[in-house]
Amino acid sequence: MKLQKKTLLVFVVLLISVLVVVSIFFSTILLASYSALEEQYIEKDLDQAVSKLDDELFSMSSIARDWGPWDDTVDFVNGNDPNYINSNLQPYGFDNLNLNLIVLTNTRGEILFSGAYDPGEKVMVPVPAFFSGQLDPKNPLMNMSDPHRVTSGILMLPNDPMLVVSQPILHSNFTGTPKGVVIMGRYLNRAEISKLAELTRPSLAFTRTDDPALSPDLVMRIRENNGAAPGIIRQLNADQITGYAFIPDIYGNDGLILQITEPRDIYRQGLNTTLQVLLIIILSGVFLGLVVIILLDRFLLERMKSLAHQVYTIGRSGSATEHVKIEGDDELSGLAAEINRMLETIEQTQAKVQVSEARFRGLAENMPLIIFEMDTTGNLLYVNKTGVEIFGVTEDRIARGTTIRYYLSPENIGMMERGLAAVLSGGPSLGETYTLKRLDGSLMRAIVFTSLIYQEDQVTGFRGIVLDITERLKLEEEIKKLNHDLEVRVRERTEELAEMVRKLQDENAERKRVEEIMLLTNAKLSLMNDVAYQDIQNKVTALRGFLGLIRKAKTDDERGVLYDKENTVLENIHNLIKNTKNYQKMGFDQPEWLDVEKIIQGIILPPDHSITIKNGIKGLFIHSDPLISRVFQIFVDNAITHGKKTTCVSFSCRKTREGITIVCEDDGAGIPAEEKARIFSRVVAGEGKFSLFFVHEFFTLSGVAITETGEPGQGARFEMTVPKGIWRQTDVI
Repeated sequence: MKLQKKTLLVFVVLLISVLVVVSIFFSTILLASYSALEEQYIEKDLDQAVSKLDDELFSMSSIARDWGPWDDTVDFVNGNDPNYINSNLQPYGFDNLNLNLIVLTNTRGEILFSGAYDPGEKVMVPVPAFFSGQLDPKNPLMNMSDPHRVTSGILMLPNDPMLVVSQPILHSNFTGTPKGVVIMGRYLNRAEISKLAELTRPSLAFTRTDDPALSPDLVMRIRENNGAAPGIIRQLNADQITGYAFIPDIYGNDGLILQITEPRDIYRQGLNTTLQVLLIIILSGVFLGLVVIILLDRFLLERMKSLAHQVYTIGRSGSATEHVKIEGDDELSGLAAEINRMLETIEQTQAKVQVSEARFRGLAENMPLIIFEMDTTGNLLYVNKTGVEIFGVTEDRIARGTTIRYYLSPENIGMMERGLAAVLSGGPSLGETYTLKRLDGSLMRAIVFTSLIYQEDQVTGFRGIVLDITERLKLEEEIKKLNHDLEVRVRERTEELAEMVRKLQDENAERKRVEEIMLLTNAKLSLMNDVAYQDIQNKVTALRGFLGLIRKAKTDDERGVLYDKENTVLENIHNLIKNTKNYQKMGFDQPEWLDVEKIIQGIILPPDHSITIKNGIKGLFIHSDPLISRVFQIFVDNAITHGKKTTCVSFSCRKTREGITIVCEDDGAGIPAEEKARIFSRVVAGEGKFSLFFVHEFFTLSGVAITETGEPGQGARFEMTVPKGIWRQTDVI
């Protein structure tokens, strides 16, 4: 058997054995690892796509937070702002907010406004049927339990799904109870999905869970996997892999299936890597076979030595035109022939390299960018034609020695040295901006990128590119100046408009105040006309009766008693007229901040009184009509007149959820249980009583609620609840 056949037989046996072992190893371990890595990447992409969808909902939530907690929206819902829609809900508003739907409801789910917008056609379109009627108060979009919480999710509509958010409507400072909700929506259509795909993957798609294209088993697996892992991964074929994620709707029911399909680049890379390793092993086997051949055939050593010496001589000379010579007609002679052909190939390759070098040098010379090379100390070694024209760096100057520092401004030399040191240490060249000096003496602003030059694994210098950005910087400065001027003009115009709005608001407030005073005056005139007519008529009737009795009286004592009763009736008429004047003054004086402690200190007691006033109120001020001092005087007068055994009247206050409650209580006889329901009426037990009626009317006009909570026989107790906004306190109670 010939040497070639023997060697081939041994080589084939060894190679087959190695390939079997390596194939089993790589197919079971490496390919499995690449598959796992491939699934990790698509799981990451799935998570990124879901996160981007959440980002879109968060962005819409931020818009809803601007509209829900807004006084203008509250006024519209309460019917107090008829211009709200014209001012805020026009097509350009939808376009600016990138919204397809805006809905405003009250707390019962009644839709006060609903509008839909088509951004493609730039026109308003019909509202989806889901928002054409009344929303169920139990709908998640009607959630008003937390004024600061925005409800968001996906609403499955008949055509395209919609991203929706809802925010409770309340005042800008989050006070009061919600008045309804504002709902905003954006269709998850092709345009929206394309925008999401630009930021995630081009193969992004959304499919309804009831789509016939999805198998029920797959949908069930995706639904069951929800929350346990990023998604379900499936290999479609040898070239594509896909991932699925479950997206529930706003009710927590089946919504959409998010799908990402990607090429199996990682898996194909694993196959290529495995084939490359197998190829390396095959080449190693060939080399091992040659060694075995050399060891087995001692008679070939001399010829191999001669062949090696000739090849070495050719290599040292560097000439590819010489050839090796080996006698015979066997493998070695064939090898010599191949070597000669290789030398011929090298000779041809050298010629092509020279042509290629000339071509690329020509490209470098004619490029509009500046290309340079320098050694590690900064001495220039090469500059292309563009650099010569701009900086005048000729070959003669390079030969005489020219450093790059000559063309840098002095303040940039340190920055250059630090940048080159960073590149030498292995860091990337991020592109630094320098000020360079041209041949004509003018300055140029440029970005310089550098990289290392290697020769035999040693760094011998730097190669760089200079990008002129002088004109770009000038343009940026001009744009910045124009933007500044525009901002100044806009700010001035805004201030003028704000001043005009403030004046209009002041005029409107004054007009409303005059209207309120006129309404109050008319109401009081009507009331007092009724009071004066009925009470004075009753008193005049009584006087007529007493006059008839006087005519029939027979003695002076009887007449004296009747005269005293007439005087009492006349005194009651006088008090009625005086109290009526006090009542008519309510609302005409400008409200002011009044110190409650000083009001109580100013209460007047009868000269022969034995009443003690205890004042437990410190630092409390009320924004009220000055007639409030008359109210506190009435509390004390009533305690003295009707309390019978009253010895002490005390005042105190406490904070409540509604505001602050002022308490006036005495230790007198109290108010009988059967009269409590009528103490604030104008007539009690058939007699004209005006004082507590006056107190009740005064507090009603001031927005203060008053109740009597005393126990009969243990004294009267009046509680006045002052709402927030018309009281303040300087000391802690």
